[in-house]
Amino acid sequence: MLENLVASYISTLNEDLVMEYASKNGYSLREDEAITITKFLKTYWRDLLRKDKTCFEVLRSSLRKETFDQVIQLYEENKKYI
Repeated sequence: MLENLVASYISTLNEDLVMEYASKNGYSLREDEAITITKFLKTYWRDLLRKDKTCFEVLRSSLRKETFDQVIQLYEENKKYI
C-alpha cells in the first residue's frame, strides 16, 4: 500500500515541489539541483523506501557538496516515516 501511495505522488513530483520542500526546511537549491534531485527521486524512490542508501552515490557527483549533505540530512531525518 505504501508503495502505491508513493508511486502516485512521485508521478506528480516536479522541480518546483522539490524547491518548495527544500525551502521549507531551510535549504536553498539552484534550479539545476532541483532538476537533478527530482530525476533522482523519480528513478530511485523504491530504493529509498527500502532504505538502500547506495543509490546516493549516483547523486553525489551531480550536486554541490553542501547540497548533497543537505539531501542526506533530510533523508536521515525523514526515513523514520518510511
